[in-house]
Formats: sequence, C-alpha cells, structure tokens
Amino acid sequence: MAFKQRIQSFYNLIYEEQLEVASALDISRLRKICFESGCPDDDKHIRSIAWKLLLSYLPINRNEWNKCLQQKRQLYQEFIRDLIIENGNIGQSQDDHPLNTDPNSNWKNYFRENEILLQIDKDVRRLYPDISFFQQKIARKFNSSDCDILSGRMNNSAHSIDVIKDCFGMTEIRKNKVYDQNQSIDNMPADSNDGEFHWQVVARILFIYAKLNPGQGYVQGMNEIIGPIYYVFANDSKLEWRNHSEADTFWCFTNLMSEIRDIFNKHADSDRSSGIVSRMDRLVQILSKEDQELCQQINLIQGIKPHYYAFRWITLLLSQEFPLPDVLRLWDYMFSDENRFDFLLKLCCSMIIILREQLMSGDFASNMKLLQNFPDSIEITFIVARAKTIQAS
Repeated sequence: MAFKQRIQSFYNLIYEEQLEVASALDISRLRKICFESGCPDDDKHIRSIAWKLLLSYLPINRNEWNKCLQQKRQLYQEFIRDLIIENGNIGQSQDDHPLNTDPNSNWKNYFRENEILLQIDKDVRRLYPDISFFQQKIARKFNSSDCDILSGRMNNSAHSIDVIKDCFGMTEIRKNKVYDQNQSIDNMPADSNDGEFHWQVVARILFIYAKLNPGQGYVQGMNEIIGPIYYVFANDSKLEWRNHSEADTFWCFTNLMSEIRDIFNKHADSDRSSGIVSRMDRLVQILSKEDQELCQQINLIQGIKPHYYAFRWITLLLSQEFPLPDVLRLWDYMFSDENRFDFLLKLCCSMIIILREQLMSGDFASNMKLLQNFPDSIEITFIVARAKTIQAS
C-alpha cells in the first residue's frame, strides 16, 4: 500500500495538482520526494517525466507543456533535415572536389564529420552490452532513405580516419569489456529496411549535438551520459511520450551538458577554478574533512591521486561504476539535488569511505584495483545514505 501511495503522490504532484488555478508545479516538492527515495522503478512514466522537469526541459507551468514540447520537437525535426538530410550528400563541382585543399571546402568538412561519426559509431554500439536494449530494433521515425544517410557514412571506411581515444590526456575513460565473439557488436550491420537499432538513434542525437556545438564537438564519454537518459525516455510506459523519446533526449542531454561541459573541456582547468581537475580537488577536500586519516593514506602516503579513479567517476556521473538500474536511481538523487554535481562528489566520497577498512590495510596495487573496480556487492542505498550524511555534516 505504501508503494502505491508513493506512486500516487508523484502523479498528484505532476498532474492532478496542475488543475488548480495557479497551475505551477511545486518543483521544490518534486526535488524533495525524488531526493528522499528516488523515483519508483515499477512506473516507467514517473522517472521519464521527473527527469524532464528536473533537467529544466519541461516548464513548471503545465499549461505551457504542449506548446513547449511542440516547439522543441519540431525544432529537432528541423535539425534532422538541415544537418543530416540536406548536408548528407555532397555534390561534386569543378571548384569543390574530394582532393580540394581548401580547409573550408564542403568535402573537407565532410571528412571531418566522418571522423566524428566513426568515434560516435564505435562508442554507441557498445552502450551497456550486458543488456540487450541498445541492440534492439525499433520502427524508423524518419524516411528510410534519410536514416540511411548517417548509416552509409559510418559504414564508409574510406572516408574515416582514426581518432585519439584519450581525449583528456589523463586516463582511459571506459572500462574494458569482454564481448561475445559470436555476436560481435562491432560487426553488427548498421542499416536495414525493417527498422533501426536504438544505438543508431543515440548516434544520430550525438551527431546533431556535435554539429550544433562545434566549439566542443563530440567527446568520448558523452555516449555514457546520454545512454541512461535515452533508455528512460524510450521505455516510458505512455506511448505518446515514448514516441518522442529521441527529440526529448536531445534537449535534456543538451541541458545537462550545459551544466557539466567544463568537465569535458581540458582547457577549463588552466586556472584550476573549473572543470574536472577542480572537481577532483574538491573531492579530496571533502574526503579530508570527513576522514583525514584515510585521505592521507591513499592520497599522500600511497600517492593514489583522484586522476586514477575519480576522473571516470565524475566525468561519467558514475554511469560506468554500477549496473544501469542502479545508475538510474543514483541519477534520481543527483538530478533532484539543487547542487547535484556537488552531491555527486558526496557520492564519490561515500564510496571511498565505505571501503575504508580495505583501503587502510591495502597496499598501492590492491587499493588502485579496488578503487578502479568498485565492488558490485555494495548496495547503492548504503552509498546514498552515507552521502546524505556527508552533505548534512
């Protein structure tokens, strides 16, 4: 009964209370009930709507939802047309051809985009290989020939150039995964007449984002940020929302990246006032305040700097440290906290403190392995509870 009441409390807040004259959703209350125990897993619509509100995609006034959604979804359709369809086929002319050395030629831009596409293609094919969702097919939402434009370019190795895997110059951003050689994700065909894979949808979103943000472009690891968002929206229990999961994911991902883009920009750390380095420094400060002895043991005595483990934790919002269901619950708490990226650091600090006994008795090698491969046996409820304690102190 308590569980059903909790689900109803979400629906009352999000929908029924909007029938009042003011029609303004109490976002503070939404944050509170999400932060208390996360979103219910059994009702897949609640998390989908809650994230759209917490990531500032939906306005708090529900009377504005239809207009906002119509405009945003239509604009995304225009991005598909302008950035993929109309620019997908390069025509040759006497002045512009594949061997043209002009850096501003259409062909040069085409080749540069193919480098981005190649990296995106490699990354999205491997999203959460332990679940089948991203390798499942769905009906195409756009004209078949239009969808094939990106697929054809990604399959055209003649126009692809290898790119650097380590974008930050610090450490590998992804854990090594073992794949079934009999079902190679890398060899999976990218185009078919009977639909497209979920990972192809994610690739399309990331490519459009990169085109619209040339100063940042696509950075390896963004696929791990967008994956859980798309998963939640594409599994919405309400068809009318699920059908627009691609456009909604694009806008929520864009809003989220606007808040965390500095951690994907190594130049932001030149003055140590922003970016990933400053956040790792902040993590050390929090740990030192909570447990100075432990902080000195791993950071000073053993020399295990946060670059070796927390870089990935912070950059990918812990999306690679836990199974997807746990990641979704962690993001409920993180998104609902007004200082959510400070709360992320509290979660990271909690993870370290929970391992205190092993870290204090372990040597450099064992502690490095422990921190880089956080134990699966530790419940996230324990991690969140300790993080809330840290935040309250």
